[in-house]
Amino acid sequence: MTRKIGLVEWLLSNKVRYIMALILESEPPLKRGSKQTKSQKDFNKIKNYLGNTAGKLASAIFLLAKFVNNILRDLKIIYAQIKGQIPSAMKQAPHLTVFLIALVVIISNIAIKSAKADYALIVPSEPSSKIAIAQVADTFTPVISEDSLAVERAYVASDNGFEINAASAVTTMTEREEPLPDNSNSTVKYTVRNGDTLTTLGWKFNVKLATLKYLNDLENIDVIKPGQQLKVPPAGYEVSASQIVAKENEKKKKLLASTNKSVISSASSAKKISHPAGSKYNGYPYGYCTYYVATRRAVPTSMGNAKYWLSSASRNGISTGSSPVAGAIVVTNESWAGHVAYVEEVGSGYIVISEMNYRGWGVISRRSIPSSGGVVRGYVY
Repeated sequence: MTRKIGLVEWLLSNKVRYIMALILESEPPLKRGSKQTKSQKDFNKIKNYLGNTAGKLASAIFLLAKFVNNILRDLKIIYAQIKGQIPSAMKQAPHLTVFLIALVVIISNIAIKSAKADYALIVPSEPSSKIAIAQVADTFTPVISEDSLAVERAYVASDNGFEINAASAVTTMTEREEPLPDNSNSTVKYTVRNGDTLTTLGWKFNVKLATLKYLNDLENIDVIKPGQQLKVPPAGYEVSASQIVAKENEKKKKLLASTNKSVISSASSAKKISHPAGSKYNGYPYGYCTYYVATRRAVPTSMGNAKYWLSSASRNGISTGSSPVAGAIVVTNESWAGHVAYVEEVGSGYIVISEMNYRGWGVISRRSIPSSGGVVRGYVY
């Protein structure tokens, strides 16, 4: 008696096997009289593995289809029994279901174990073998990336099977990055590594950029060097704005004091000091002494009347002193509003100055006066 098969069984028994046969026969045939190359041997191993796996997979699916057909058939029988005799159906259904589930589990385990064994034949577990396989792949990858048809042309042109000339690619290894010190509860020291910036360190340690700059006395937040030691506070710690401002002001005071000392020291021995030239558009009213001096050298527009220029210069970070030097501004008390002039040259006990509004409004003149004492109150350098 001929058994009828379902559509699923027919597809699995014919179409699937036919398609797998087409896939596995895609390798070009070996030329007559030639020996198999290593690449062809590896390809044949892989082909055999895929063929075995595909066959086992098709068999497993075939059995599964039969299982589904049997269940459908049994369900029809059970349904018929239910319609006629409910107690009989209840007795048969549980036993049949347990048996079929056990059968599927056993077949699946056998297929998996067999596939693992076949895979081990073509990919050995020894580390050196894995490295060798990776090196062979690296050899051909650059060639295929540049020209996808290079492999096909090499096979057609070669008389000894599949051969292609390719330079081995160089594989580099990157050292494992050391873990960051734990700053969750306390301040830690961190050694700057290649590629670090203060911004990225702030993200990694959960600390604000301004806090890192403050604690490490950094002038330029963009310049940190590999090997440099940094203090990193606990995560989330933040320096107040008032602390940062106070520290910056203290730095400015120290810098200004140091600058003043050096300028005063050099002024006493220098023949002349140089400054950027002034301009007639200087913010001071024309015709007065302050206007003329501001045309000879650049000064802030907020210096006020001449008598305030010594104190105003200090507030603006400009050095002052009592030693005469050419190029300086001399401040005198020759008027109720004070008077300023430009020092042209320094002699023994005297200075030669140029000025405006001493002999008349808007009039420029020159004269010599004692370099110290008398009318001279000081010099703006």
